[in-house]
Amino acid sequence: MSGETVKVSYVFPNGDIYEGECRVSSSGVLMRTGWGTHTSANGVTYTGAWLEDKLHGKGTLQHRSGAHYDGEFEDNKYHGMGTYTFPDGYTYKGLKERVRSMTRKDAFGLGHFPAQKRWD
Repeated sequence: MSGETVKVSYVFPNGDIYEGECRVSSSGVLMRTGWGTHTSANGVTYTGAWLEDKLHGKGTLQHRSGAHYDGEFEDNKYHGMGTYTFPDGYTYKGLKERVRSMTRKDAFGLGHFPAQKRWD
């Protein structure tokens, strides 16, 4: 069974839920690898690619605050091209390199904040 992809629906002891693909490692450990959705008990949802229990590849991370990121991940971090939408609707589109969180002050370098109309 090692290396075989299986589809699972699993509820973690803390209330998190994962539905998607997993693989059994050579040591017999079942790891999220492939495509799946993980919803945390506090309402954060990730849908996308996994590699050995880590966010890795394309995916969407939706926070309870309404903020969400649609783009690339590597080793559980924002990495590559993506669009981050802040709770107020402001967006950042661009390249991120291995950052764990996103704030407006993190939005620098190769990305930009597109001009957006503000309603007073």
